[in-house]
Amino acid sequence: LVGVAADEEVVLSVDVQIEGQHFENHWLGDDDLARRLLRSAQSDLAAMAARPIGFLISIESADLPGRVGEPFWRAIDEELALLEAPLLGGNIARSDGPLSLTCTAVGAVPRALALLRKGACPGDLLLVTGAPGAAATQRRQIAAGTPTSPTGPWLRPPVRLAEARWLVDVAGARAGIDISDGLWLDLQRLLAASGVDGEIDIGPLVNPSLAVEDVLAGGEDYELLIAAPPPALELCGEFEARFGVPLRAIGVVTPRESGDVDRPPAMKLTIDGKGLDGPTTGGWDPFQEE
Repeated sequence: LVGVAADEEVVLSVDVQIEGQHFENHWLGDDDLARRLLRSAQSDLAAMAARPIGFLISIESADLPGRVGEPFWRAIDEELALLEAPLLGGNIARSDGPLSLTCTAVGAVPRALALLRKGACPGDLLLVTGAPGAAATQRRQIAAGTPTSPTGPWLRPPVRLAEARWLVDVAGARAGIDISDGLWLDLQRLLAASGVDGEIDIGPLVNPSLAVEDVLAGGEDYELLIAAPPPALELCGEFEARFGVPLRAIGVVTPRESGDVDRPPAMKLTIDGKGLDGPTTGGWDPFQEE
C-alpha cells in the first residue's frame, strides 16, 4: 500500500532500459546501469514537480546475476537514498532476449499543483535547465570508445526534483516537460498540449562542444523545459545560485496562427537571431528507421 497526504495526488510513470536499443553492453558498468535506470524513471516525476514515494523494478535477463549482481544493487541503494524513496517491489523473469530493465516511479504532488504539459499561455517564456545536447555528445563518445567523464549526463542523468518544485512555487511555471526525446520534439509536445505556437532561439545553448543537432534532437537529456510568465526571467540568476544549474530563456509562447487545433504547432527556430529550418522529425523515435 502507498499512502499520500489528503492534499496530495499520486503520480505514476514507467521507463525501460533495453540492451541493444537504449545501451550496448560494453557502454557502461553495472553500477552506472542502475543509476541510469532510476534517474531516467524519476525524470517524469520531476517533469510534474512531484516528490518520489518509491520505485518498482522489473528485470528480464538470460542469466543471473549477470548485469544485476552486487554492484548493480549497491548502486540502486545509493540512488534510492539520494531520491529519499524506497524500493517498493518488483519482479525477475528469465528471458532469451536482451536484458530489459523496467522501473515504475511512484510519486505525490500537491493537489491541483502538478506541472502538466498543458497550461502554457501566449507571452510566456520558454526556459530550459542545464545543457541539452550534452547527453547525446557523451553517448557518441562512449560509442566511439573516446575517454569521457564518469559522471557525465548520459551515464548519470541529472535529478531535477527540487528544481521543478521551485520553478512552480517561485517562478510560477505553468507548463512543463522533461527533455527525454530531444528539445525540438518535446517542445512540440508541450505546445501541442497547450494549444499554442512558439518561437525559440537556441543560441544560448549552442557552443563549440555542443552541436546544433544534439541540442535540438539528441535526446536523453532529462532536463526541464517549462513555460512561465515573463517575470521568471529575473529569477534565472537566483535559480543558478540556489541549484548550481543554468536556467536559460530560449523562446516565447505565441498564439495559434489559426483556429485549427488539430494541426501541429508552428515553431519558429533561430540561432542568435538568424533563421534556421528546424527538424521535422528530429528526436528519439524507437520505430523510426535510421
